[in-house]
Amino acid sequence: MFIGRHGERRAIICKDSPTSHATDLNGLTYIDLQKRRAAKLNFLIWIDALENEDVVHGAKLVRCYSNKMAPPMSDSYWRGLSGNAKAEFILVGNSNKSWLKRDTRATATFASDILRIIGDGGSASIVSSPLFLSDLKTFLMEVILPQINRMKKPGRSQIKKALSNGLKCGVAASTNYRGVLSDQLFVLVPDLMSPDFVDDSIVFELRHARHPVEFGYYVQDMRRLAATASIPDLVEKMKSEIKT
Repeated sequence: MFIGRHGERRAIICKDSPTSHATDLNGLTYIDLQKRRAAKLNFLIWIDALENEDVVHGAKLVRCYSNKMAPPMSDSYWRGLSGNAKAEFILVGNSNKSWLKRDTRATATFASDILRIIGDGGSASIVSSPLFLSDLKTFLMEVILPQINRMKKPGRSQIKKALSNGLKCGVAASTNYRGVLSDQLFVLVPDLMSPDFVDDSIVFELRHARHPVEFGYYVQDMRRLAATASIPDLVEKMKSEIKT
């Protein structure tokens, strides 16, 4: 009954005696509890494998959270999206206040992540609502720019060159969703709630390894949105203020 509901790869049998098992249960994971150290290791390996499980009876699994505060250690979860990104980061939102103006330390860390990604040859994009264009300008001019100007001259020169193609910032009136792309992970927040309850919107995770087709659809849309929403003058204005 348990196997029928969850699938054999999510079923495990722990044996505490050298008994044999029925042949119709072949294929299940067995752990011999008489070998305690090996049992613990094998159990942890099985648990870890569940993280990469993407099919139960032919259905693709998508991890979801009831709202943006639901992920374990939610603040670290969201900050880790930019902190762990290496090649590509795209942020699409409304005000994006949690990223751009939440508090001085968090915002400075986000700016450092953006500069690191760009400096290493990657790309970063930020798309906000037109109503919050001023916040985006403030983030560029008062958070990112000072960090660049505190760099030594070779670092400033490298970042200045990378900014033209590496950073896109702009606004979009309607996107139908909010989301964050962090390399091979896409976190989706559909705009299903009224503005008064936007913080209660459900959160979905799509990973390239598990959902390559669906992941590809959203990534293509985010890249298109970042390109069409981009206002190059925002970045160019900041570049003009970089110390020579």
